[in-house]
Amino acid sequence: MRKVFVDAGFFLALSDRARNGYARAWEYESVFLSENYRFILTDLIFAEAIKIIRYETNSWSKARAIGEKIRSSQEYEIVDTTPYIDRAWSGYFLKYDDKRLSFTDCVSFAVMNDLRIDEVLTTDSDFEQVGLFQVTRIEND
Repeated sequence: MRKVFVDAGFFLALSDRARNGYARAWEYESVFLSENYRFILTDLIFAEAIKIIRYETNSWSKARAIGEKIRSSQEYEIVDTTPYIDRAWSGYFLKYDDKRLSFTDCVSFAVMNDLRIDEVLTTDSDFEQVGLFQVTRIEND
């Protein structure tokens, strides 16, 4: 089974019909699932996604729905990031001091490297900045 990493913005796009990228996010999810992909995210991405959905959409129920979708689906896998903290710090955060990357992004890079995942679904340019991954960017509808 192939794996694709999913960033928090992907879940924000999935959560709200009024958001740019909503239809595209659902389309990508369907296409990737039809091609037998498994969606990988970290516990940090899960927390970030629930937070931004809750506050960006002003809807607890949308945050709950996406959280339940992720946690109950066999197509989604949440990776514990504790073992990756040191590698993310020294291997990415300190290395890319010229980039505007969050520490969560750096942890994601370390996880992707370890799990040999080179594809990512995202709405932002953070993963493109380092040039290490094949990025499928969810553009506006």
